[in-house]
Amino acid sequence: MSQLAIRRLTPAGALEYATLLENIRNGSITTVDYEVHIRPIAQGTRTSQALPGSPAFVDSDRRFATRFELAMYLHPIVCATGVAEPLLESGMWEWLSLIWIDQLARSKSGALEVGEKARHLVERRKRYRHLVLGPYEIYHLYREQPQNARSLLYTKPAQPGELVGQLGAKGKVVRSKSVVTAATNLYLDTKGLRYGAGGDGAGSARRFNAVIEQLDRTFDLQSMTPSDFLQLLPTEFDSWKAKAGIPTTKR
Repeated sequence: MSQLAIRRLTPAGALEYATLLENIRNGSITTVDYEVHIRPIAQGTRTSQALPGSPAFVDSDRRFATRFELAMYLHPIVCATGVAEPLLESGMWEWLSLIWIDQLARSKSGALEVGEKARHLVERRKRYRHLVLGPYEIYHLYREQPQNARSLLYTKPAQPGELVGQLGAKGKVVRSKSVVTAATNLYLDTKGLRYGAGGDGAGSARRFNAVIEQLDRTFDLQSMTPSDFLQLLPTEFDSWKAKAGIPTTKR
């Protein structure tokens, strides 16, 4: 176990991190070594800064099975940092991404793979894609009942998944607790994503996203309960409701 006080990357540190990512992408680096590649950026006085207040510590060796586990671990730690607005502290999220890059820069097969830059360096219009800030922000929003947001947090940290791609891109949808809770009830079971939910057939996550856009023009989705929202869904979702044990309304 390696306990590190959380820091923030400076602009110079973010540039060096971007260079590290590019070297992984182009194959110049095939194995990430903490002492060689991470520590000089994460602990250097030119590339990083201490956060204000009392230090809060994270385990740089910790492995996370899911986005939910990552966010649940970080939430009380980040809340203890004393940072006034942690969601806006881009340098801190980039520092956290850096120290866990060996598990975050992975393909589905487990090979070292960077993906798009926004997965590791915070971009304002793509913040939901950041592999640390994204799940944390969702967990924080649903902190009173975080299980309701499992549809956006059930996957491995390095693979956000279909539902995040469909729903996470729209901040208004993520903030609509009725919609996200409904997606969790419809598409997830105790083992993970129900078979077929990630496709493009009737009642799939892609259709769910399209229907949300239509309903949002007429209804105030954020003020609804999850059950009220589910009853607005067209009949193509009835089979998914049945799988989840949700009663349908006769039309």
